[in-house]
Amino acid sequence: MKYPEYIEELLPLSHFESLIKQSTEEYNEKLAEIDIEPREPLEVEKSEILFFNENFVDILMYFYETFGEDSLYLEEIAFGRGYSVNEVKEHCNLHFRDRFRFKEERLNEKLLEKTRHELATKAWPEGQPAANWWTKKAKEKKDDKNFLIFSENMVKFHLKEIRGSYILDCLKDLPLEEKARIIKEAKNNCEWFIK
Repeated sequence: MKYPEYIEELLPLSHFESLIKQSTEEYNEKLAEIDIEPREPLEVEKSEILFFNENFVDILMYFYETFGEDSLYLEEIAFGRGYSVNEVKEHCNLHFRDRFRFKEERLNEKLLEKTRHELATKAWPEGQPAANWWTKKAKEKKDDKNFLIFSENMVKFHLKEIRGSYILDCLKDLPLEEKARIIKEAKNNCEWFIK
C-alpha cells in the first residue's frame, strides 16, 4: 500500500522509534547546555506499547487525516518534548483512542459556526406568528433551562428586539456539547428555525 509522503518518512516502526530517540537525545543535550537535568522517563504499561506497535500505521494515518501534513501536532508529541519512545507511544494512543470524541467536537464546532452564519445573514420570517410559536415552545421546555433561554431569544428575534447574530449569545457560556444539542433539537423539531 502506498502511503502519503508524510507517513512514508516515518515508516517502518523501527525508523520512527530511532527518530524519537534521536530527538530525545538532542532535547536532553539542549537541557544540559543550560544546566538543566533531563527528567527520568515515566514508566509506560506494556499494553500501551503493544497497542501502539499493533496499530502504528492506523495511528499515523489518523494524525495525518485529522491534522494534515502541515500540522505540527504529531511532531510536537513525538519530537518536541523530550519524551521517551514509550511515552510517545502512550500519548499517541491517548489521542487515537479519543478520536471519536474529538471528531464529534469538530462537527459540533462546524454546526455552531454554520448556524451562527445563517442566523446572521439569512432573511427570516419574522413577526407575531413565529414569536407565538417560540413562546409556546418555551413553555413546553420550561424544565430544560438552556433550551428555554434559547427559545426566549428566538421570541425576541422574531419580535425584532434582537438581531439574528445575537440569538446564540445566550449559549456562549455553555459547553460545546450542550450548545450543539440545543441547535440540533431546534433544527430537527422547531418549525421556525433553519433546517
